[in-house]
Amino acid sequence: MFNTFVVDTGLTRVWPPPLSQILNFVLYMADKGLSPATVNTYLAGINFHVKSSGFLCEDFLSNFLVKKMLAGMRRQRKVSNMRAPITADILARILKALPLVCSSTYESKLFSAAFLLAFFGFFRVGELTVTKMSMIQKVVSLQDIKIGNILEVALRFSKTDQEGKGCTVCIPRLEGTFCPVKCLEQYITVRHRNPGPLFCHFDHSPLTRYQFASVLKKTLLFLGFDSNRYKTHSFRIGAATEAAIRGLSDREIQLLGRWSSDTFRQYIRIPEKVMLELKF
Repeated sequence: MFNTFVVDTGLTRVWPPPLSQILNFVLYMADKGLSPATVNTYLAGINFHVKSSGFLCEDFLSNFLVKKMLAGMRRQRKVSNMRAPITADILARILKALPLVCSSTYESKLFSAAFLLAFFGFFRVGELTVTKMSMIQKVVSLQDIKIGNILEVALRFSKTDQEGKGCTVCIPRLEGTFCPVKCLEQYITVRHRNPGPLFCHFDHSPLTRYQFASVLKKTLLFLGFDSNRYKTHSFRIGAATEAAIRGLSDREIQLLGRWSSDTFRQYIRIPEKVMLELKF
């Protein structure tokens, strides 16, 4: 990638890349919606390859203009990253609407189980769905779950566990219609028996991140919600928010969400109306 860096003309290949092209590269990644941390990682990689090639040039991450652009991205992201939480009440409405939105009973059971697991297990969508087929071995599979009075999910990989040490996520049975364990059992009764990703369609193809997001958006629109305010991460945000509303401690929320730092506090977004009720 780095040794064929293309300048603006699209005709000439130069190495090391000029600062103007680095600035354009940052703008391109910002326009694609990449996070400042990801952009920082890419620039660090370019720096490494430039230096390992024997070139003496300015560290791009130390450049004044690059630092200002990254700072601007962080400010903009802070403003735009106000994804609303999918709370327990909203989740219940979504689950009731799924049979009316999905194309079949099978799909309804599939997405009901996936949405419930995402919420009650504080899962990142990338841990349950496939983005690239090359990553298929890292999503939760049928072999990773054990159902009893408590649902045990062996999470082999996660964003904060790049070494694959793994952990076990435990989800208890709940009273009522929308029990995550009961719903998962109902889905498994219609799922094929082949090993592989836990969530897959009737034709055995794995559930993708795009499909997860598309059905969520379609259901929210059906219910009259502003779908632009809710994304796949809203389940994890909602789980943290709901836990805080129910009085769980910071440490308990951090453990449930498998956060390695205090960034979990950014996920707690209690509506102002609820905050007023809690004060009284």
